[in-house]
Amino acid sequence: MARKERRIVVLLLAALAAAYAPSSAAGSGDDCAFGSGSLRHFNLPLETQRVTCPSAGVAVFDAYGESLRTPKVRYRHPKGWLHRVPVLSARVSPGRDVEVQVSAPAQVWSRGDDGVQRNDGGDILLGTKWTALREQGLRPGLGFRWAVKLPNTSEETGLGTDQTDVMAGLIVSKTLGRVQLDGNLGLAIMGDPTHEVDQVDVMTGGVAASVLVAPRLAAVAEVEGVGGKRNFDPRMSARLGGVWEGPWPESMLYGALSKGLNSDAPEWGCRMGFAWTWEFRK
Repeated sequence: MARKERRIVVLLLAALAAAYAPSSAAGSGDDCAFGSGSLRHFNLPLETQRVTCPSAGVAVFDAYGESLRTPKVRYRHPKGWLHRVPVLSARVSPGRDVEVQVSAPAQVWSRGDDGVQRNDGGDILLGTKWTALREQGLRPGLGFRWAVKLPNTSEETGLGTDQTDVMAGLIVSKTLGRVQLDGNLGLAIMGDPTHEVDQVDVMTGGVAASVLVAPRLAAVAEVEGVGGKRNFDPRMSARLGGVWEGPWPESMLYGALSKGLNSDAPEWGCRMGFAWTWEFRK
């Protein structure tokens, strides 16, 4: 997608936030509370992280399925369909403003346009997030996230890289009435399976907006991606979806459609999932 079109997408996100923001952006204490119940704990179904951690003694679990239309031959991955079902994750807050994360697809399936099918287990992602500054008045919330991807998907299948990747990033979040704005900027140190001994440093980032359209319903949108020098980077995608709190207490249903914004990103995709919270320490 051309640079002009990418700018239009970003401007649309900003317009969405401005349309629903209250006339007075000067925050009071209430400006820092987006939604109620479990809506405060989730950035699902987005990739962009949110500063807010679950309350101490709360665990958040979710499971979703995702289908992607892969654009062309990327490294060893053929053009066709990629499915990840289910992707399981847990986020646990052992203390105030600290979150531990673990996630992995149980299975990854691929069916190329040439009819060849492949499948394998998914890579495991371990991470932690720390809220350094909470929102207060006009000041946005500030947090940091560190994560490591452990290789579990075979490089021989074309679905994985057999490389350990390390990531670190900055998170900024601000609540303006019914709108939650989130921004991420980070660095990832990734292995390159196309070279026997190599390391590639890439930039990661994302901008997201969540709009509370009803007491238990939010519309979400983001633009996120990776910029690097590998032959299967960079990539940039836009995502648009919704989150519904229910039908049970402290649970959520969510879904989103995605569209690739450059030639190396999946052409389009969708994901749907279910999430819930558990208070293990009262």
